[in-house]
Amino acid sequence: MSSFPPDPSPRAVTVVVPTWNGHERVRRCLESLVDPALREVIVVDNGSEAPIHLRDMAWPRCRVLRMPQNEGFAAGCNAGIHVATSPFVAILNDDARAGPRTFTKLVEHCERQARVGFVGPRSNYVKGRQCWTDTAGLDVEDVEAIEARFEARFAKRCEDVSYLAGLCLLARRTTWLALDGFDDAFGLGNFEDDDLCLRSRLAGHRLLVAHDAYVWHEGSATFGESGIDYGALMRKQRELFLQRWRESPLAHAEVASFYGQHEEVLERAHELRALEGHARAWAAAPLARAHESVGANDAAAAEWARVLRLAPCHVEAWTATALHALAGDEDCKADELFAFIEAELPMDRLERARLDTERARLHAMRRRPADDARADALLDHALACVADYLPAREVSAALALARGDLRAAHAALEALADSQNPDVLHNLAVARQLCGDLVGALEAKERAQRAATR
Repeated sequence: MSSFPPDPSPRAVTVVVPTWNGHERVRRCLESLVDPALREVIVVDNGSEAPIHLRDMAWPRCRVLRMPQNEGFAAGCNAGIHVATSPFVAILNDDARAGPRTFTKLVEHCERQARVGFVGPRSNYVKGRQCWTDTAGLDVEDVEAIEARFEARFAKRCEDVSYLAGLCLLARRTTWLALDGFDDAFGLGNFEDDDLCLRSRLAGHRLLVAHDAYVWHEGSATFGESGIDYGALMRKQRELFLQRWRESPLAHAEVASFYGQHEEVLERAHELRALEGHARAWAAAPLARAHESVGANDAAAAEWARVLRLAPCHVEAWTATALHALAGDEDCKADELFAFIEAELPMDRLERARLDTERARLHAMRRRPADDARADALLDHALACVADYLPAREVSAALALARGDLRAAHAALEALADSQNPDVLHNLAVARQLCGDLVGALEAKERAQRAATR
């Protein structure tokens, strides 16, 4: 493999693209790499049956690093990282296509924020907070148009998260090397990125999602072509991850929190609170969610405050803090926090609708005319963000019933008659009873009771 002299630019990026039998995928991937920050592409041929050749790669500074056999995603990435020559190194899946300035933006976020370990973009096919669902009016494969929309809506905005997906991951080369890259033990792939992100955070680094950068991802292309049972592999890799971190309450709590198993987090709360340093700070997020799940909102607020001291762009922590202030009748503080969230933090339309609906619910609980008006305005805004947003419709119907606007409440609740929400069904029973439909009221009440016991 021929090498290139190191680029003197402090923002230069090497992109490492691991592949196995992905000739056409790699070609399409490299065609998308027009970012001016890129100085070098290393295609790691992970033991392909028919070797990949440079003549097939339409990129001027491309190298092919051949591995004797397929040693897995992690090993392939690590091999490319070790021979990279740029100050920044990014991993990119071969079934992905980058936006025209994706890597420039990732570098900018890495330099703009303090204590950054890794940065990743938004994508159409990815887990967690990186996933972009607001696809209305755009082709998810039109990376140029989507990145332009992101830049207009979220320019320079980023978000602290607990993990990033390995499909596109950028860091300083020194950071990659200090952490020894991915753990080769994860073999073919999955959970090697979770492992790396956990090690990075325990070393004191932040992980950022760049909301103004975009990568299109086909998703599981290599696994599909090889006939591997992806679900079985995921279960195996999850177990490997938990075994490797079996002595870490933080790792187990974060996996449980991701799957909504908050009771497991609460069972280990004493261990999590006993952690020290960065581990204790990161444990605050699963603890906060677990406390919220049982209505311990003051305890949750204290944990979210701990999160923000370490991760100042953590959207979930900021929104939870603002809602806690509103619930505690600290309206001036809440208004300041919501204004900050609106101006500084990245939120999609669905996230905005969800937040506005929760704010409306808290205002409606006060049963005061001014709060009712505020709730109405917030619900209108939620439905403007996401037409027919179900939680907003549910709160609106409940508010109409509480006001005694029986006609509007009955109509709204009948439109929600297929709901499995016990509160909605209870309200429907009340509305039907007040309208004289006693049989319908009894049916709704019985459904509400069954839904509440599920």
